[in-house]
Amino acid sequence: MTASPRSGWQPGYSRSHALRALGLDVSYLRGEGSRLYYEDGGSEIPVWDFLGGYGSTFFGHNHPALAGAIVEFLQRAGVVHGQGSVRSTSERLCATLSERLRAAIGRSYHVVLANTGAEAVEIAARHAELAYAQKRSAAARWVSDTQEPDAAPIWTPAAREALGRLGISEGCEATAELREHNRRVLAAAPMLIAVERSFHGMTARALDLTHDADGRFGGQPGPSRVMFVAPDSAGLRDALLALTRSLVRVRRRLNAWDLESMNWTSVFGFFMEPIQGEGGIHPVSSALAAAWRDACAACDVPLIADEIQSGMGRTGSFIYCEQVHVRPDYVLLGKSLGGGLSKISAVAIARELYLQGFSMQHCSTFAEDDFSSHVALQALELLDAEAALAKAATTGERLFQELRALAERHPTVIGDVRGRGLMLGLEWRALPFDRSNALRLLQHYGWLGYALSGYLLRAHGVRVAPTLSRGATLRLEPPYDVPDEAVRRLLSALEELCTLLECQDAGGILGPCVGIHLSRAEEGAPPLTVRRHPVASHVAFIGHFIEPDGVALWDPTFSRIGTDGCRCFLDRIHPLSEPLVYHRDHVHSATGGSTTLSFIGLPFSSEQCYGALRSPERAALRELVQRAVELAGDEGCTVVGLGGFCSILTRNGKELRPNGIAVTTGNGYTVGAGLLAMKTMAREQGIAWPRAHAAVIGATGNIGAVLARLLASEVASLVLVGRASRTAELEAAAGQLLYSLVTHEPDAPIARALADSGFGCIVSPELEEPAALYRRVKCVLGDDSPIDVGADPSRCRGVQLIASASNQPNAIVFPEHLGEGPIVICDLSVPGDVHESVARDRPHARVVRGGVVRAPGNPDWYVPGIPLQPGEMFACMAETALMGLEGHRSHGSFGTLTPERVLQTMGMARKHGFTAVRGKIESSY
Repeated sequence: MTASPRSGWQPGYSRSHALRALGLDVSYLRGEGSRLYYEDGGSEIPVWDFLGGYGSTFFGHNHPALAGAIVEFLQRAGVVHGQGSVRSTSERLCATLSERLRAAIGRSYHVVLANTGAEAVEIAARHAELAYAQKRSAAARWVSDTQEPDAAPIWTPAAREALGRLGISEGCEATAELREHNRRVLAAAPMLIAVERSFHGMTARALDLTHDADGRFGGQPGPSRVMFVAPDSAGLRDALLALTRSLVRVRRRLNAWDLESMNWTSVFGFFMEPIQGEGGIHPVSSALAAAWRDACAACDVPLIADEIQSGMGRTGSFIYCEQVHVRPDYVLLGKSLGGGLSKISAVAIARELYLQGFSMQHCSTFAEDDFSSHVALQALELLDAEAALAKAATTGERLFQELRALAERHPTVIGDVRGRGLMLGLEWRALPFDRSNALRLLQHYGWLGYALSGYLLRAHGVRVAPTLSRGATLRLEPPYDVPDEAVRRLLSALEELCTLLECQDAGGILGPCVGIHLSRAEEGAPPLTVRRHPVASHVAFIGHFIEPDGVALWDPTFSRIGTDGCRCFLDRIHPLSEPLVYHRDHVHSATGGSTTLSFIGLPFSSEQCYGALRSPERAALRELVQRAVELAGDEGCTVVGLGGFCSILTRNGKELRPNGIAVTTGNGYTVGAGLLAMKTMAREQGIAWPRAHAAVIGATGNIGAVLARLLASEVASLVLVGRASRTAELEAAAGQLLYSLVTHEPDAPIARALADSGFGCIVSPELEEPAALYRRVKCVLGDDSPIDVGADPSRCRGVQLIASASNQPNAIVFPEHLGEGPIVICDLSVPGDVHESVARDRPHARVVRGGVVRAPGNPDWYVPGIPLQPGEMFACMAETALMGLEGHRSHGSFGTLTPERVLQTMGMARKHGFTAVRGKIESSY
């Protein structure tokens, strides 16, 4: 139903926004082993930690031996910053790591210590590039050692064939052309190759090596060229072949000239993750690892294995390369190397490749410190002392099999289970979510994995998180000694979560994020029917929630969390709001034509919009409406309608960049249909329209002003009501109405009343300000003035007709503001201006909340979340459809609304058979 989904952090989002929105906003007070603890309502809440610091807490939180090592170091006043000296502890760590690697994969390494995983990536890339520069210098010397042939050289057959392949002549210019060829080959920009789905960190070079970093993490192209290949054997092989050229030099062979050649590849390193972590927990097979090794060896390209997350025993072996039988040229370690307590990483470079001068090329203030090295040495000892590798392998295999069994029980929601040891990933299927708009929204914008993590945390005390660039995969990386109790809790929680997903129970999943735990899964609404038959035109309508209760109409499973829960959900999800097409259906005309209308929803409420109108947040919400307009354009729409506060946020559409799309606020038909329903109800109440006294609340607004102009032509008197701060505008509007009626509509009841009163000295606004004109009339006629102004809704006590169009977030019309006798109120505000107590305490008052219309041939028309009967739609939405039926390409009710636009829209409605059904009582757009 929508454009292609997006995922990852969007511009403008902060991590705190996402954490709060999805129930992950907890502050942990302490950690011990496999558990973390946070405070909630004065109580300490325990949590089983399966996130494991993104793989850093292989030894759990605050392992006693590691904490003891820190205490011992500090108690003996160990030196942390000993720069410019021999650091015996860090030297011992380097030697221990080298020996560990030699024992694991049979290759000796020189180890360079660093602070973080990303820094280790930077160091490895820098060393490889320096080695490449040296190799290129040697190659340049090799090609320079060429001999000069005579003026008419005789070439060997092999040389002639080689020259032909290179496109070089066989004459005396051959040597110059060969030199130019060699220069171009050696001048090629050096490149790195990495694998699709890879993640290597968030610093400059590491981000270059991270696949799709620009789209997912806001990265920008760096100084190095990076090519990404598919995670298969052919991708790397073909890339290296395409980047390999021949260097050539000339040699004398007896009586002829021959060519010597060497292959040259402009790639100075291939980065691989033996298990792709942030890319969704994808282990490399032994066959693929061997193919990559052989391809690199054939082209003399170093193979760099990023074991930062998979190393230090997490997969059941010291490094995962050990299990796939590969001996990389570089091995990167980090995360658990520091025991989860110190920040340290390591770059192991094969001894035969290490540049002896590299220590002068790279240094770091905080790297190689004895404190971090001391903790890392203790962590390495724990691997043996507690048989951590064997425990990780055994526990990991058992958990893997349990997850596979879970996937077999729930094949419709779990797509795959992957990983090795205690580095496992559970991938959720992309589901249609045809019964849950909330879950579809979260999935479309890449937040579903975080929402599921929030549910597991809040409802079951289990901490997990999605992988960073594959949000549909939950990572499971507990400590090696994770208790059976924790595993049972995890599996039980996942079982319940699967059931909730199968039922599309958004309330059950998101309820715990707002403090409401619903244990029983409940299915959502029936599947939505989406008609896709081609029609003549396609239009879109942009709307949002008028009241928090609308969330339960939008997604029925939210009915179980109540109004407060719905409000809390909107408050939390508001910073992550994005437009999405929730429904699409045809609207048919009495003339036989039809148009398709797509409903684009924005998940925030009128209350939230109102609060943003006078704050910097207004610009962000306006831009959100703009993105909804752009989505309408992507959908192929020619017209877009603005519902609710979307019009107010964009100053009646004038601040939008429509880019060729016609825009309408829908206010024309809203006013026309509302007045039509108001007249019908007034007739039923026995109110004589021409003799009635009327009031307009919000008379200085766009809708209120045109309501006032239309009513002033037909009723006996009119009161303009607005804020006290806008009295001057009200007086100006009243004066303009007086002049317009006397000058252009002398037969209108108000104009006749002025004439009957003897007040005939109405002068032109060009000679007298409208506000002054009103004040002069008011001074002469006093309470008998047919047009009056006021700042208090109690000014409505003496009227029978009230049209209300303010933009207040709460009700402003109460029973005490109304007089006795029959009254008809046309409430066009969002949300409604009229309090619900009016219906209870003033039975003689009838409230028309805008207008509801029916389009011919649309008996089943229904938009989820809109509180109407099938076949009915709001007038503002109907105006959008009418413009589509008319084929309009110019703006509709756009900017300042005029009576002419109201009449024009009503004419379109009559032409296409749209009829007012009734005065609606629902909250309106």
